[in-house]
Amino acid sequence: MRRRGLLTGALLASLLFAPSAGAEDGDFPQLKINYVDVSQAPKVNVYFSILLGSMRPAVEDDLREVVLAKKPEGAKQEDLFSFVDGEVVWPKSMSDEEKKQKGENPPTLLPAIDAEIGASIVVVAPGFQDEDYIGALGERSRNGTGIFFKKLGKTNDMNVVWYTDDIWTYVYTEGRTTQLTKLSTMVPQCAKWKREQAEKFGVEPDPDEAAAVGPVKGQAECGLASAYDEIPGAVKKRPIAGFWPQLFGITPVICADVKEGERPSWDRHSVGGGAEGESKSLTNPDGLTAIDVALKMLIDGGKPGKPKILVLTGDGRDGYVHRWDDCRIKFERDCGEDPAVANLSGRAQRAALNKCVDDQMNKVRADEQGKFAQKVETWLALAKGAGIRIFSVIHPTGSKYQHDRLEVLAWRTGGTARVANDVEEVVSQYEDLISELNNQFVITYADDAAVPDAEMQYVIQAKVGTSKYTSKPFKQQVGSVIEKPFLAEVKDLGEGKLGKTGFLVVLIAVGLVLLLILLKIVKKFAKSGEGAAKKAAKGGKGADKAKAKAKEKAKKEALKKAKAKAKAKAKKG
Repeated sequence: MRRRGLLTGALLASLLFAPSAGAEDGDFPQLKINYVDVSQAPKVNVYFSILLGSMRPAVEDDLREVVLAKKPEGAKQEDLFSFVDGEVVWPKSMSDEEKKQKGENPPTLLPAIDAEIGASIVVVAPGFQDEDYIGALGERSRNGTGIFFKKLGKTNDMNVVWYTDDIWTYVYTEGRTTQLTKLSTMVPQCAKWKREQAEKFGVEPDPDEAAAVGPVKGQAECGLASAYDEIPGAVKKRPIAGFWPQLFGITPVICADVKEGERPSWDRHSVGGGAEGESKSLTNPDGLTAIDVALKMLIDGGKPGKPKILVLTGDGRDGYVHRWDDCRIKFERDCGEDPAVANLSGRAQRAALNKCVDDQMNKVRADEQGKFAQKVETWLALAKGAGIRIFSVIHPTGSKYQHDRLEVLAWRTGGTARVANDVEEVVSQYEDLISELNNQFVITYADDAAVPDAEMQYVIQAKVGTSKYTSKPFKQQVGSVIEKPFLAEVKDLGEGKLGKTGFLVVLIAVGLVLLLILLKIVKKFAKSGEGAAKKAAKGGKGADKAKAKAKEKAKKEALKKAKAKAKAKAKKG
């Protein structure tokens, strides 16, 4: 296992050594806080790892003492508590009453795999048609990819991104539950499924029941999956195909006339790459690249409270895999025809030819790395903003400058990079990474200071054997409280106590009871309304009778007055 070497070119060197929150420099042993979950504040989960020499993770039995402390900016460090040989020890400054109160809900320290909190994980694996991947390396890469889904536990949400000329992933859809699917063909269906789920107010089907029934017609779930037992077999079924790995979408220079999906045959294609030997560059027609798809899966599907992990495997090659050989053939021809070389002879000519070819190859390399450098800051910013750590397992194929890309992404996001020096090491490096992820530790405790908008900064000190380690401070902002609707709180509480299926049964029963009560209320109101209507009708008839009587009386009074008036007039006349 080699450590990070010097990067090829100043661009990637500046990226690797640039400061970044959570980044580590690859020196071991090291103690590092990986993630702090405050989504359920005041409950806090602090994830940390201890990597010893050769990046071997410390295990529970290695720990002699662990201290969790707060380190506010510009203030003195405050030890919260410690674990000594697995037992909680409170600071001496704490009163007996405080110790008794906090002892009712004591902190815990567990390996991540035992804490059963789980993580959101995407594994990116190469599947392009190259001589190295068709043979032993391809077999080990497939087997190693499957190990992640078997050994990282069952409480995770996971998926694979298999990159060739296209991007393939596991899509839970009718007829394809045991194989990978070309993502570009499923984007509309997956978007439709997502909209339909959103319209159901976030109510999700029970994953076990859904897996037993299978996907319904028209259903296409993209992204992270909570049931991923079929993925290792699906990876093995996916053929090695294509010469255009879409890992980064760099679109590097091509030095030969070649169509996408083809390996050039030199008796059919010129070596010039176009008129007058100009190089050309081909782009990804679907616009999908493995790293973009993987980051989107984690950003869209990662659940609050779960660490987000991106595992990059491969050698960092991107675009047409044979261009390096193609360019060397082209430059050897071009340089051989250059008078500055052709007019020399013997050893001087060979030296001049080699220098000319190397200079041209360095320009191609610099162009490629420059395009990567323009994109990598965006990926690093996305990873940092979403709390995604990237881990790399680098294959022995490809060039050092291509490996550097995978190392930059890992070290700058707080992950680690492992390099397999030969084919035989590939699977063991995968297993070492799995061991690192499973054996990180989780401290869980209640922090009354974890209130909305509070800024928490933690430090961990640990003693392993006779050696002591201290982490760099890790800063975490507590989000503003978003009050859940009452029904959502009831749903969370019910599912937590009864499980999704049990809660659904109870919900249906309660719904039936409420429906019966509602029917009774409706019936009661109906009867009450009928009585009121009769009463109103009866009252209406009485009013009509009184009105007619009053009208008759008024008529008689008017007639009486008219008669009296006529009589008086006749008497006067």
